[in-house]
Amino acid sequence: MKKLLLIGVAALMVACSTKPEGYKVTVNVDENLPNDTLVFGKTMKDAVATAIVENGKVVFEGVVETPEYYNVFIKGSRRPIVNLFLENAEFQVNYNSQKPEETSVKGGGMTQEFLNKVAEKSKALTEEYKLDSLMKAYMKATEEEKEKIKEIYNKATEQISKMEDEFIAANPISHYSLQKLFQEVADMDIAEAEAKIAEFEANVEFKANAVLQKCKDIVAKLKPVQVGQPAIDFTQNNEKGEPVKFSDIYSKNKVTMLDCWASWCNPCRKFNPTLVEIYKKYHNKGFEILGVSFDEDGEAWKKGIKDDGLTWPQVSDLGGWNNAVGGLYYIRFIPQNVFVDQNGTIIARRLDTKEKIEELLEKHLN
Repeated sequence: MKKLLLIGVAALMVACSTKPEGYKVTVNVDENLPNDTLVFGKTMKDAVATAIVENGKVVFEGVVETPEYYNVFIKGSRRPIVNLFLENAEFQVNYNSQKPEETSVKGGGMTQEFLNKVAEKSKALTEEYKLDSLMKAYMKATEEEKEKIKEIYNKATEQISKMEDEFIAANPISHYSLQKLFQEVADMDIAEAEAKIAEFEANVEFKANAVLQKCKDIVAKLKPVQVGQPAIDFTQNNEKGEPVKFSDIYSKNKVTMLDCWASWCNPCRKFNPTLVEIYKKYHNKGFEILGVSFDEDGEAWKKGIKDDGLTWPQVSDLGGWNNAVGGLYYIRFIPQNVFVDQNGTIIARRLDTKEKIEELLEKHLN
């Protein structure tokens, strides 16, 4: 009898600990969406399912191998009506089309529970600091007023960051922690990034995780373009259609800056006058710049060069964000730069102020 009781308890424990075989997301909508089609997926383009609203709801079911963020869209809309962290579990979504901020997500796992807490905190902070009205006023505010608005906004976001830091400290090997690693890995020291990845790999739950693999892929792409590594050579055409080879530029100068920019990039255009000033000051001492444009419109690129008075060599394959140099050097935002010495060795990356650039040039040109 005792043996049978123990077997029964063991079976119950197994049953309770067994994870669901798939997910079930029930989306309840209000009467304003009687026959709309809802789309479910990471983005609208890679939808995994679509369904027409019936009796005020839609149910999405399936199996997810790697827990990740998913969205529910109204077909034809770019903005999701809800974002959730999809795991093989049950979810209840209640969407209010008149007050989208009151949309709620129940169910899911530990990550979704934490996201709900963050959402609640964000909503409370938005009301407490009147962030909605402040953001609307920001565009018309004076510089002094903008600084005050930034201070208030930063004060609110610091509280959210504190919540995240505390959660990650308590749950270092969790899906939420992995998502944060994915967001930050490109900016981390390579050794630190590899150590973090190794911690997740040591846990069987994350061994085959697709997000972890993405982190590994990013590190693999970044390794060859770290300080101390040889610069990756390439050839692209200048604005006249003539081929220019990177190594032909850096081999003739003490320091060459690879400047990734575009005519449509406002931060790039704002920094160009500063870059012109630096170039005039250090060019005769052995400093050169090779501009790599992430433009698609050749005429806009040429106009940007002329309007900003950029006198240094310029190249582009007019591939926009698909520019080949962006792939070689893992450029995911612009403006961004890489500095190379005369031997073709990378000596610095991502220097974002005049002071940092001039400090590097003073060190290597004197």
